[in-house]
Amino acid sequence: MIGFKNKTALVLNGNVGIGRKIASALQKNGATVRIIRNIEPDDTIEEIKKVLGKKSALDIFINYLPGSTQRPDAAKRGLAVETRNKRNCTLFEAALEESLAVMRRQGFGRVVNVADCLVAEYVDYMYVRNTVIAVTKTFGRRLCKENIYINAVIPCLIEGQDYSLAEKKYLDELCLNLPAGRPARMEEIVAPVLFLASEDSGYIFGQAIKVDGGLGI
Repeated sequence: MIGFKNKTALVLNGNVGIGRKIASALQKNGATVRIIRNIEPDDTIEEIKKVLGKKSALDIFINYLPGSTQRPDAAKRGLAVETRNKRNCTLFEAALEESLAVMRRQGFGRVVNVADCLVAEYVDYMYVRNTVIAVTKTFGRRLCKENIYINAVIPCLIEGQDYSLAEKKYLDELCLNLPAGRPARMEEIVAPVLFLASEDSGYIFGQAIKVDGGLGI
C-alpha cells in the first residue's frame, strides 16, 4: 500500500472529475491535501501563490486538466472549446511554474500531469494533451537531477464523468473501438497517479503513461 504520511499535496481542479478522486485517495493514504479550483488563470495562479506561501512545503503537485467532450464538428461551440483549451494550457504551465519554484527550493518533489484526453478525434483538446506531454518530457529531463520527478497520466474514457445525453451516445459508440471494450473505472486512473506521486517511482521521469484501454495500440 502506497503511503503519503507527512507529505503535502496540491491538486489543481481537485474539486471535479478524476481530480476529486485523486485528491480523496491522497488524503486517505495520509497526505495533507490542498485543492485549487480552476477559475480564471490569473485568479487561479494568485490562489496557488496564496496557498503555497513563501515558506510552505510542497511534496506532490497533481496538475489536472479536465478534458472537453465536444466533437470538432460542433461549430457553434467550437470557438468556446478552443478558447477554453488554450486557457487551460496557459493555466497548466503557470501552475507548474509556481509549484516547481517551491520544489526546487526544498530539493524534492513529485509532479503528475493528468491530461483528461478522451480520443484523438477531439482535435482542439489534442493541442492541450500534446502540450502536456511535451512539457512533461522537457521538464522531466531537466529537473530529475534535482530530485524532482515529473510524469503524466493520459486517460481516455472514464466512467462517472458528467456527459450530456448526446455525448454519452457518441462515447458509447467509441467504446466499441476500444480493445478493452469499456471505459476506465476511476480507480484505474487513480492508481498510476498515486504510484507516480510516490517515492516508489524514483527512477521514472518524463513519461506520459496512457491509461486508455488499448486505444493507442
